[in-house]
Formats: sequence, structure tokens, C-alpha cells
Amino acid sequence: MEIHIASPDEGLLALMFLNPSNTEWVKSGTIKANGTADEMKNAIKGYYNGKFGVDPLVTLTYCDSSGAPVEESDTENIYKRIYTVKVPTAIESASVEQIMVVAVST
Repeated sequence: MEIHIASPDEGLLALMFLNPSNTEWVKSGTIKANGTADEMKNAIKGYYNGKFGVDPLVTLTYCDSSGAPVEESDTENIYKRIYTVKVPTAIESASVEQIMVVAVST
């Protein structure tokens, strides 16, 4: 699964996960819009620990406005962050039905 955050800033956000097994929304912890992969992992691990008993694996790719990958050090050209989330165990169904990104502060 991928989570795309365009034009990241210092604002805080949370993710709302729609649990496919009971159709209830579950809120993540907060994270800075320009947070690291580890910060995203820490914000969402409660959902994955509760559902699957494991922490998710999260990687982060930085992209420019055309969608091409750029280095983390190229801060002037980072337009979007793509967090890739994987569950490090075999699962029988979708881990999440839908995700909403909710601004906590800007």
C-alpha cells in the first residue's frame, strides 16, 4: 500500500483506516506531513499491531513535481513523499479498506 503526501510541510496529520473486517474507522497517531519513514511507522503501528500482531514495514520515496524520484538531500525539489507500507506476515485479506489523510494542524 502507498500513502502519497503532496507538498509536505511542518503541519501535523493523522490517518484514518477503514478496517475491512468490521467497517470501523481507526485513527493513527499524529505525524508531521514531512515526517520520516520511522515516524510514519510509529504513527500507524497501533493499527497493524492490533489487527495483525506485527509492526508494519515502512519505506519512503521522495519525488519531484513530475513524479521522478529525488534524493532526500534535494529538499528544494521534493514535492511529494510516498510512504510504502507492508505487513511483514502472510495475511488472508486486505489490511485496510480505505485510508483518509486528516489535517490535525497546518
